[in-house]
Amino acid sequence: MTNHFQARSIRICCMAALGLMTYGTPLLATGQNYQSKWTSPTVGASPSAVNFGSVSVGNLQTQAVVITNTGSIACTLSKTATSGSGFTVGASSLPANLSAGQSVSLPVSFSPQAAGSVSGTLSLTFKYYKRRNLASMGMTVPLSGSGIGTGAGSVVPNPTALNFGTVQLGSSKSVAQSISNSGGTSVTVSQITASGVGFGTSGVALPVTLSPGQSYTFNVTFNPTTSGSASGNLAVLSNATNSTLNVQLSGAAASQGQLSVAPGSLSFGSVIVGKSLSQAASLAATGNSVTVSSIGTSDPEFTVSGVSLPQTIAAGTSASFTVTFTPQVTGSATGNLAFASDAATSPITMGFSGSGTAAPQHSVSLNWNQSSSANVVGYNIYRSGVSSGPYAKLNSALDVGTTGTDNTVLAGQTYYYVVTAVDSANSESGYSAPVGVLVPSP
Repeated sequence: MTNHFQARSIRICCMAALGLMTYGTPLLATGQNYQSKWTSPTVGASPSAVNFGSVSVGNLQTQAVVITNTGSIACTLSKTATSGSGFTVGASSLPANLSAGQSVSLPVSFSPQAAGSVSGTLSLTFKYYKRRNLASMGMTVPLSGSGIGTGAGSVVPNPTALNFGTVQLGSSKSVAQSISNSGGTSVTVSQITASGVGFGTSGVALPVTLSPGQSYTFNVTFNPTTSGSASGNLAVLSNATNSTLNVQLSGAAASQGQLSVAPGSLSFGSVIVGKSLSQAASLAATGNSVTVSSIGTSDPEFTVSGVSLPQTIAAGTSASFTVTFTPQVTGSATGNLAFASDAATSPITMGFSGSGTAAPQHSVSLNWNQSSSANVVGYNIYRSGVSSGPYAKLNSALDVGTTGTDNTVLAGQTYYYVVTAVDSANSESGYSAPVGVLVPSP
């Protein structure tokens, strides 16, 4: 008896130990069907992105982000986190069980520490069962806001410097530039000027007044005229505490590439009207890459394929294309193809020539031996597409001779002919042995 009770005591302890082992696992929403859950849950956030707008430095603004289980698989929101200066999220309601259709509201706050735009993310971690195993997934919600200074107006640039990289001579590159008021009072911008060879601005309409936290965006352009490095300055004049704001500009110019076409001309010879003949050609770039923007033809009977415009050809490489001549009328056709590009010389041309000719008219001449039968007064000619027939008669009246011509044949077709003899009583003999004829093409 003593041993029996000791065994039960040990068994109870083991069950308790098992209970303690599962105590620390995240609690998932009820109704989970382990056998059917092979995929991840579907969750959504409303709003999908949070913009706090302009908030004074040191102040706090809070918005609710509602997380909803929009699918059929239960899950648990187990962890939240934020990135980006000044963003926080309340996590007192975690973990939050989310069965199908259930939601949880998260308070997300923004308290800017300095003037200027800030971006960040709200990161969410979910737990769920997948094939009886505990799995996790994550999602993010973009966060943004702008800190407004509490002092006098001040203009800040974004970005603080502009580097256009390498731009080919004869080309132009445009980059967006923003300025914003990071102070607590309005600022009026009176002048925006770009200096340095090749630098300029576009989309500028002055004067412009910026309220605290407001931004103004325009374009700075770089159109180099000489090869090599270039530098400049963007000056923004206003009545802000920093009345002259300077943004450094830099870039480099590369010499224009050379474009060539081979062969220099194409001769298609004679082509039957309505038929097509194609020839291969190629474009090559040297010195620098070249972008072909358009291809023009002086005669629509000549077309180009194999080129997807605009097409950039790297220096030292070539691009193949095909020219096809499809004459619509008889006679000679000449002209050229013009290739427009950003190469040093544009456009370049390639000549072409060809001639449209009429399709040849084919006929089949037939002759046969005279019949040795008595009272034969003529012959009938029959034709078929196969030697076994059926045969159709070609002549409307008896052919009294031993020759005939079929002018109704088509190029590339094979025909079979037989002849019969007819006597004065209008009796007709059987078919002669068939003779096959292949009509040339074209």
